[in-house]
Amino acid sequence: MTYSLTVPFVAPLEERDLARQLHVSRLLLDAMGGSLPRQHLLASQLTSVLDVACGCGSWALDIATMFPFLHVTGIDTSELCVACAQRLADEQGLINAQFLVQDMCTLASSPFKLDSFDLINVAFIAPTLLTTDYAALIQSLFYLCRPGGIIRWTEMELPLTNSAAFEQFTALLCRALDATGQTFVSPD
Repeated sequence: MTYSLTVPFVAPLEERDLARQLHVSRLLLDAMGGSLPRQHLLASQLTSVLDVACGCGSWALDIATMFPFLHVTGIDTSELCVACAQRLADEQGLINAQFLVQDMCTLASSPFKLDSFDLINVAFIAPTLLTTDYAALIQSLFYLCRPGGIIRWTEMELPLTNSAAFEQFTALLCRALDATGQTFVSPD
């Protein structure tokens, strides 16, 4: 599904940025084989879904469109992205989708109750978290996910290659990420 974006209350540069984010998200979802396999959702009897750091809502909007019986909530820290996502949901008549401004690092103090969601989607958030933030985030996600629910977390990996130069570059990049606290792996 392709989303068109017309946001008259946003400056032209910001509108282009939102449109680009939606386009890149669409390309990533397509490359990954889609938003989520249909049989996975139907088999697990899901009713409520949370998309953490939803951006402009591409994934959440896809899920809300594909599965109108699900209640889909997207959260992001950007008011602009949340407004864009909610506007797209409203334009498409997706009454099963809502978008809220919420920091993923403060989910413990959010209005969501214990066991609120059957499926929690988290994707490509590594650049926005410090290593020290992961424990609190995963604890909050477990708190929000019902017993037997699914936490689906997608991140990217650096590619493997036989190029000595690229391997050296990768090693330097990993050291830099570690030095800034932006890694999954704790320092040795």
